[in-house]
Amino acid sequence: MNSTPSNPIIIGTAGHIDHGKSALVKALTGTDPDRLPEEQARGITIDLGFAFLSEHVAFIDVPGHEKFIKNMAAGAATVDHVLLVIAADDGVMPQTREHLAILELLGLERGFVVLTKADLVDADWIALVKEDIATLLQGTFLENAPFFVADSLSGRGIEELKRAIFDLSRTEKPRRDPGFFRLNVDRSFIVKGYGTVVTGSILSGRVRKDDLLEVMPKGLEVRVRGVEVHGKGVASASAGQRAALNLASVSKDGAGRGDVLVTPGTLKPTDIIDAEIRVLGEAGEGVEHRQRMHLHIGTTEVLARVCTLDKHPIPARTKALAQLRLESPVAVLRGDRFILRSYSPMLTIAGGVVLDANPVMRRKPRPDVIQRLELLAQGKGEGAIQALLDEAEWISAGDVVKRFGIPAEEALHTLEELAASGRVVTSGEGERLYLSAGKAAAFVDSLKARLESFHRKEPLKRGVRKNEVPGWFKKELKEDSVRRLMGLSKEQGVVDFLPHDLVCLKSYQPSLSEAQSELSRKLDALILEAGCSPPTTEEAASKVSLDPSKVKPVLELLGDEARLVLIDGFWFHKNVLDQALRTIRTRIKDKGEITVSDFREVMATSRKYAVPLLAWFDTQKRTARKGEGRVAGALLEQDL
Repeated sequence: MNSTPSNPIIIGTAGHIDHGKSALVKALTGTDPDRLPEEQARGITIDLGFAFLSEHVAFIDVPGHEKFIKNMAAGAATVDHVLLVIAADDGVMPQTREHLAILELLGLERGFVVLTKADLVDADWIALVKEDIATLLQGTFLENAPFFVADSLSGRGIEELKRAIFDLSRTEKPRRDPGFFRLNVDRSFIVKGYGTVVTGSILSGRVRKDDLLEVMPKGLEVRVRGVEVHGKGVASASAGQRAALNLASVSKDGAGRGDVLVTPGTLKPTDIIDAEIRVLGEAGEGVEHRQRMHLHIGTTEVLARVCTLDKHPIPARTKALAQLRLESPVAVLRGDRFILRSYSPMLTIAGGVVLDANPVMRRKPRPDVIQRLELLAQGKGEGAIQALLDEAEWISAGDVVKRFGIPAEEALHTLEELAASGRVVTSGEGERLYLSAGKAAAFVDSLKARLESFHRKEPLKRGVRKNEVPGWFKKELKEDSVRRLMGLSKEQGVVDFLPHDLVCLKSYQPSLSEAQSELSRKLDALILEAGCSPPTTEEAASKVSLDPSKVKPVLELLGDEARLVLIDGFWFHKNVLDQALRTIRTRIKDKGEITVSDFREVMATSRKYAVPLLAWFDTQKRTARKGEGRVAGALLEQDL
């Protein structure tokens, strides 16, 4: 074969039992995909089989028996294209129809139709079977697919099919890659001397030896000992390829079919999925609200209840939005396809696509929620991002990638477009984050109202402590989110940040009466004169012959203005503190340290005031304790 494929593809088989799927794969590749002794003894495929046509073309062979639909769905979930195999002597059979329905529900778009065992019948019979097949495929994605008549034993049509497969691979478009590694495990086994090996189709990203991966939804971290593609050791493997990974520090049960290997921190387990569901025409009365069903997604199967948004049944041949509530967690992304089979008897009656893999539980969806889900169903990334913005607080482009599997560049571009249009606001502190403009405006309005109330109640306070504000919103927002929004409020000119970590309404000034202004001057002079033996609030009130309740607000205002500092209950004047620091600096420079006794003597004060004052200088990093004395702290050393 002189044609070299340019893109890796994975092709799955589909069709009724004993229609020659495995024989066709063997004829194409030279490899018998039936690897189990029981399969070879009975002549039927029970589990998934794997083979390779070339370096870039892999096959997943699926069982055709109705009892093994679970295995068929696990294999079909990760293929790019399909070989729908129909035996010429049997024609269209029940599993031909069910497999085709599953392929349709999984969203496949390209493939081939192969009429096998052609040498067993004459040309007239082949013509009749072709008519039946054309009727079956009408309106499906295979309606105009290339059609091949083949016989795996004689080799009839095999080379033509090979050429078509290589031509297909050359026109294959690169996968839409969110940028992180993801592989659905479809097989796990132990190799003596190596340990656990898992195989699967790489859905996105790249994997290398020694990479750390996470087994989801279990949350186990594993290391990759080695990577193989097509049975050969390689340095790395990427999206579109089938790979075998030798994992360290994990048992066979630790990573098996149904698990997902991902870059750590990129997927979250979920037991709730928002989805668009399509019900087949053969589904009779359709899907009931809260109907319990078998959900096949990726390579796993779990039980789930289908909760329709309007609580009405979904009729046959229709689509509807619904929330799937799972009995076991899975790890999936927006855009992943799934199959729904009835609980008992197990029949394929519906399928669909994941719209949101980590939504909140919705009992009564609002119109805006339904609108966002409809945008998600239309495949619009902006709708997905808007849905996340409306539910979350600050988000990053990385959050969008993890939640919806949107490529990082696309996520960032859409967020920046939303920011440019004014629909989101941004925070530039560290990682660039985004928030719904509506949420931001609501916070700013609320903060403004609460500060107005604070200023009314405390007219002599310049502002409230910044660290008190998150408590106002603790039922609504996380502390980090509140701090970012406070910064946004300052940028918008709504609030001011003041010294001593205060926040107030823009340009707010305390309004003092004439009597309070006079009291402020008296207290300032009184405390300055007290030097290093300053009064408490009660002592200051006594000296001006007023009730402490009238004096305290004025003292606190002087504190907010940095004229006074409250240390261990005593009000020290800023000028006195500056003088004390100069004294400390001089004594440490001359003698290397200063003791409490030294400080008492030079500042003409008592131990009652000296001890707390020196301890305060320690907290300001001006001094540092060393034995019985103080030496220069980190900040004072810079001045020496």
